[in-house]
Amino acid sequence: MVERLFDYIDSTVTGINPVGRMLDPSDDLVLGCCCVLLAYFERISRNPEVVLSSPLLNPTPATDVNRVFRIISRNVLADLRLLSELFYTTQRELIADSGTIVLNPTFGGSVDIGGADADLIVDGLLIDIKSIAKPGGRFKDIYQLAGYCLLDYRDEYKITSVGIYFARQGVLVSWPLDQFFSLLSREKFDLRSSRKQFRKLLLRISRTDTDVIFD
Repeated sequence: MVERLFDYIDSTVTGINPVGRMLDPSDDLVLGCCCVLLAYFERISRNPEVVLSSPLLNPTPATDVNRVFRIISRNVLADLRLLSELFYTTQRELIADSGTIVLNPTFGGSVDIGGADADLIVDGLLIDIKSIAKPGGRFKDIYQLAGYCLLDYRDEYKITSVGIYFARQGVLVSWPLDQFFSLLSREKFDLRSSRKQFRKLLLRISRTDTDVIFD
């Protein structure tokens, strides 16, 4: 059933071809269902302990593709559409002429902390997406961005700036990379040297400690 489901999602997304455009309500509903189902599977892959409480299994295991789609809350789908519309309305310039978009990038140093993947990189802009109702005062989000940049040991993604997109407010806050680290360190910052130091540091501390940073 899982194999059939993923085949269906793959063919559906290919058929809808949603990149760079606003969808009509019917296509948006189908694509939203696909996204929510993928989120259920991703949550299990990141934390297998939640599998027994997953909507995929409760109250009873889903055994066919049609039934899987019926488990999704309409409120969740409506919320997802609002977030999608807000992004399209406020961030069209971000994706309109972008040359390189990387989804869920992992870094050379990800393995050193037991795994870490970011949300999005658009033409060198590393973006972390937050869907919180009241943003502000969350310094761990800033440190998380810094950590991702430091984990890119060999500058694979050529990150030139970092930002946080607040999905419920439709606001993208970003900084050039040099300015970002200078503000954090309050002095001139050498990224290449800091990546080397960070890598050495990770070899000396436990994985549990680093997992807290990239929660």
